[in-house]
Amino acid sequence: MADTAAPSRPAPVALAEPPTVVATPVRRRWWPYWLVGTVVAIVVGLQLGGGFPETWRVHVGDVFSDLERWALQNRDTSPLFLYLFTPIKDASEAIYDNLLLLLERMTFLGVIVGAGALALVAAGWRKAALAVVGFAFLGLVDLWERSLQTLALMILAVAVCLLIGVPLGIWSGRSPRVEKWLRPLLDTAQTMPAYVYLLPLVIFFSIGVATALIATVIFAMPPLIRLTSHGVRSVPTSSLEVGTAFGATTKQVLRKIQVPLAKPSVMLGVNQALLMAFGMVVIAAIVGVENLGREVLDGLQRLNVGVALNAGIAIVVLAIVLDRVSDAWSKRDRATRGRGSVLFGREIPRTWIVIGAIVATVAAVLIGRYVLVQQDFPTSPRIDLVTPTNEAVDWIQANLSGLTSAIGDFLILYCLDPIERLLLGVPWWMVAGGFALVAWRFSGWKLAAFSGLAFLGVGLLGMWEDGMVTLTLVAVTVVFALLLAIPLGVLAARSDGFERV
Repeated sequence: MADTAAPSRPAPVALAEPPTVVATPVRRRWWPYWLVGTVVAIVVGLQLGGGFPETWRVHVGDVFSDLERWALQNRDTSPLFLYLFTPIKDASEAIYDNLLLLLERMTFLGVIVGAGALALVAAGWRKAALAVVGFAFLGLVDLWERSLQTLALMILAVAVCLLIGVPLGIWSGRSPRVEKWLRPLLDTAQTMPAYVYLLPLVIFFSIGVATALIATVIFAMPPLIRLTSHGVRSVPTSSLEVGTAFGATTKQVLRKIQVPLAKPSVMLGVNQALLMAFGMVVIAAIVGVENLGREVLDGLQRLNVGVALNAGIAIVVLAIVLDRVSDAWSKRDRATRGRGSVLFGREIPRTWIVIGAIVATVAAVLIGRYVLVQQDFPTSPRIDLVTPTNEAVDWIQANLSGLTSAIGDFLILYCLDPIERLLLGVPWWMVAGGFALVAWRFSGWKLAAFSGLAFLGVGLLGMWEDGMVTLTLVAVTVVFALLLAIPLGVLAARSDGFERV
C-alpha cells in the first residue's frame, strides 16, 4: 500500500501591524495673549507721559546748513564743482535742449507720424493707431509744446535709467553680496520723498534740467534694478547647466542665456521706470523745467481744477502710449519680429514696413516744414476740458458737499485721530518697542533692532510728532488701498475684459 503524504500545513498569515498613530502637536494659539498684552500695554502707557523728550534732540540740520554755505562760497573754485557737478549740469542741459530742438523741428505732423511709424515697426498697427491718436490728443487739448518738453525729459531720464539700472540689476542678480548692499539704498530711494533730496540737488546743480533729471532717475530707477535682478536670479538652473556643459564661458552664459531669459522681467522694469518717471513731472516743474507738470502746478496754485486735470490727462495719455508700445514690443519674440504685418488679408514684408515708416516720417517732416510751414500744432480745432471740469467741480461743491464732508469727517474722526492720539499719547519707547516686538515676531531680531533704532532716530531728529502723524496717514492709506486693490486685482485676474478696462 502506497504511503499517503501528510497534508501540508498552511503557511502562517502575517498579521499587519496596526498603523502607528503620531500625535500631532497642538499648536498653541498665541494671538489672545498678544491681544491682551497689547491692551494692557496701551492702558499702562496712556497713564505715563507721551511723546519724545525734547532735550534729547540732535540738531542735524546745522550740518546741512554749513554744507549749503560751503557750496555757495566754493561754487566757482572747488574742483568738485569744476570737474564734476558743473560738467554734469552742462551736459544734461545740452542733451535736453538738442533733443527738444529736434522734436520741435520735426513739426507737429512729423512728430505724430513719426510716433505712429515707430509704434508700427515696434508693436504693430494697433499700437501705431494708439500712438497717432494719443499724440494728436496732446495738441487738441492745447498742450503740444508742454508735451514735447515732457517727452524730451522722459526720454533722457529713461535712457539714463537704462544705462545705469540694467547693468546694476544684472550685477545684483549674479552677486548676492551686491544685492544685499543695494537693497537698503533702493529702499531709501523709493520711500524717501523727492522733496527731501531735491534741496541738496539744487545746492550742487542749481535749478534746471540736471536737478530734475537726477531726481527723476533716483525715483524711477529702483524698480528697474529690482526687476532686472529678479529676472536674472529666476533663470532656471538647468538652463545654466546646459550652457556650461556645452563649454560656454561666464560671459557667454550671461549674454546668451541669462539676459534673454530675463528679458520679460527687464522690460517690466523698463515700463515701471517709465511710469514712475512720469510721476516726477511736477517735481521737475518745481525746479524750473517747463513741462506738463508746470500746468498742473499752476492749476493747483490757482485752485483751477480744470487746468490741473487737463494737464494731468495729457500726462496719462503720453504715459499710456509709451507704456503700451514698449510693452507690446517686449512681448514680441525674435521670430515674430522678423515677420511682416497682415493688412487687408495680405502679408506685407517687414522690410517694406520699415522703409515705409521711414519714408512716411520724412515726408511728414517735409510737408510740415515746407508745405504747411507750421511747426506747432494748429490753433484749431481744440478740445476744451477745462470749462466742463470746472463746471463739474462747482456742481459737486454745490450738491455733494454733504457727502464729501461726511466721508472726510469719518476718516478724520474714526480713523486718523484715534490712531494719532494713541501714538502720541504713549511714551516713545513703547511705540518703538511695540513695532520692534512685531518685527521680531515675524522676521527676527535684526529687523527688530533696526525698527527700534529707526524710531529712536526719528525722535532724536526732533520729528517725533510729525513722524507719528505721517505713520498714521500711511497706515490708514495702506489699509484702504488693500481693501480696494486686492478685490479689484482678483477681479482683473478672473476677467480679461475687466483687466483691459
